[in-house]
Amino acid sequence: MRLSYALTEAGLRIATRRSFSHRLRILGPLLKIGGLGLIVAAPFYLFMDHHRILGVAMLVVGLIAFFRRELGAWKGAKDALKGKGSIDCVIEMREGGLDIDAGTSKASHDWESFFEAKEVPEGMLLYISKQIFYWIPREAQMEGGNWEEFSNLIAENVRRKI
Repeated sequence: MRLSYALTEAGLRIATRRSFSHRLRILGPLLKIGGLGLIVAAPFYLFMDHHRILGVAMLVVGLIAFFRRELGAWKGAKDALKGKGSIDCVIEMREGGLDIDAGTSKASHDWESFFEAKEVPEGMLLYISKQIFYWIPREAQMEGGNWEEFSNLIAENVRRKI
């Protein structure tokens, strides 16, 4: 089976947001709540002469915490593409794993080298560590199979490592 697709900034933003939600299932909502609390409390300090700098700091930290997922998605997509509009990717299945050609980098991964696979509505996050993943969009062009077969093959061969 062979998959090919163009990795775009929009696709990477989706992937990064999904990865953030998946990795920070508990901490993510707490960051939103904490960020919102700081944003709400900041104006009270902004109008006090003695604590104005504290109000500014609370507002900045609150905004960063509240919008962390979106900021991370934007920065992650920009960093991954390195100024290119998109990266052409090809994934080929082989007996013991996957060969991945992501434009400027090529890698051959045995099934055991994958940390985890997470299927989401837009595609699949295929982790090689807790933080590093390959994004495979559902609309990838497939030769020799379809998305369901690919998803089943990944599910059979990639076991989550704790």
